[in-house]
Amino acid sequence: MKKLSIIIPMYNSSAFIEKAVFSILQSSLEKEFYDILIIDDGSTDNSLNIVQKISLEFNNVKVVIQENGGAGKARNTGIKYANSEYIWFFDSDDTAATNLGVIPAQLKKYKNIDIFSYHYNWVKGNDKIIGIGNSQPLVKCDKVFSGREAILQGYKPGSVCGLIIRTDFLRENALCFRTDITQEDSEFTYRMFALASRVLFSSHLIYNYLLYNSQRNSPHGIRLQEKYYLDAIEVAKSFKELALSFQNSDYILYMKINDYADSVLFGIVWSVFKWRIKGRCAVVRYSILQKMKEYGFYPLGQYKKRRKNILRGLLNIELFLK
Repeated sequence: MKKLSIIIPMYNSSAFIEKAVFSILQSSLEKEFYDILIIDDGSTDNSLNIVQKISLEFNNVKVVIQENGGAGKARNTGIKYANSEYIWFFDSDDTAATNLGVIPAQLKKYKNIDIFSYHYNWVKGNDKIIGIGNSQPLVKCDKVFSGREAILQGYKPGSVCGLIIRTDFLRENALCFRTDITQEDSEFTYRMFALASRVLFSSHLIYNYLLYNSQRNSPHGIRLQEKYYLDAIEVAKSFKELALSFQNSDYILYMKINDYADSVLFGIVWSVFKWRIKGRCAVVRYSILQKMKEYGFYPLGQYKKRRKNILRGLLNIELFLK
């Protein structure tokens, strides 16, 4: 059994998959420490040929083929096939940072950790670093505590690619990604942290996360934007359900998660309001409001912060959003 399985979901990634894989293979990680498990999600380009050739050259690179089902399904397949103590989810268009040697050092130093959380670089297409992601400024670094404590300190869910997760922890809690939404990372990580007994937020950086230019003004971009916000409502609904699961056993955690879900919903409606001011996306605005009403999320409820409650009064006037 390897110490670490690096799971890469892949769909039509011929332009960058080789760079992603070799950023790991050429790193300071010893080959005996890890394997790379590439889940081909029904690619129709040359991606599969590229990774199969790499797997013939490197015996710690394995390829699994499945019908197209999205990144969530591919990651779930990776959890199923992983034969390692820890899992690291890695996107096919991203690259590893240069100091991966910190991973085996920390896995050796800290025992029985459910989740290691690392920083990553935000990079543009020319590999220019423009910021740091997953920094979690409200959470203390290099100290072990529970996922509950992390959430109460102010942990904000985000990309799963900054996390190294104990495989048995995932399987024992039947944790898997949703396959019906585009923001499966955030939905998954918040549920996961709520169940974790031991987590470590490291001050080290191990990953380069590629950012793309927005296509919001194109028709295709508008459809994607509608999907994004409808999925954000689904994520908020999941957070509300997660909060309710703690209502009787841990009221403080229940309130914290519920407050975060409410902040997500506030952000969605605030975006709709800004589009209305600019006269944009009328059809998208309508579909978002309908979904919010369907789940009982609109009109917005009360907030703790005075400023949000003042804005809430404005945002609950539906005429200002249509």
